[in-house]
Amino acid sequence: VGNALAFVFAIPQIHQTFKDGGARKTPSWRAWTGAAASLALGLVLGPLVKHAFWAVQNVFSGLTLLAPLALGRVLEKRGGARSGARAAWLTLLTSAALMIPSLALYSASTAIVPALLAGALGARGVRLLALGMQIVTGGMFFLLFAPDVAAILRGRAPNGFTSLFSLLFFAASAGFIAWTLQMALAAAPGSPERAQFFVYSAQNALYALVSFVSWRFTRAGRRRP
Repeated sequence: VGNALAFVFAIPQIHQTFKDGGARKTPSWRAWTGAAASLALGLVLGPLVKHAFWAVQNVFSGLTLLAPLALGRVLEKRGGARSGARAAWLTLLTSAALMIPSLALYSASTAIVPALLAGALGARGVRLLALGMQIVTGGMFFLLFAPDVAAILRGRAPNGFTSLFSLLFFAASAGFIAWTLQMALAAAPGSPERAQFFVYSAQNALYALVSFVSWRFTRAGRRRP
């Protein structure tokens, strides 16, 4: 469930872009940060740990985070906003089309990355790289919502992604907490795998917190006149 929700969390931002006729409501540096984290996980860590569905999900998430920025430029030059029904169909078509490069990029990475890194770093080096990537990308995902939390603490309405984006990210994070906790408990005590899954669980608990806060206050803020 967590993986399935993580596939779709960025799609509402694509829909918003079609409705607005541009990407003015997409925080560009946050989209780039989240995309970089997702692509790193999908194209490097995913092939290493051999979780194909999770890896493809991350590649797809990275591309859907970047899609509003690319679409926004095209829409601003060619006709602007689309109606509700047309925006929904265009969102569906765009999302379906992005599955093709997602699968192609993952297939290419599985053929190249594991052997390349094993030869360059050795087994221990690959394990340390995987753990380091979890920590770094965790910080990058936190930045998707940190500005919203900072704005809320200052008494301001958040001005980030759509409220549905935040809600889906929260739901995906909750699913990942359940998954990573049971994977950690199933791993051998003291093993690198147990440490990695406990790190994942802690990260997703933090994601769940900040994305829920972002959703709650973004939703409330956009209801105000």
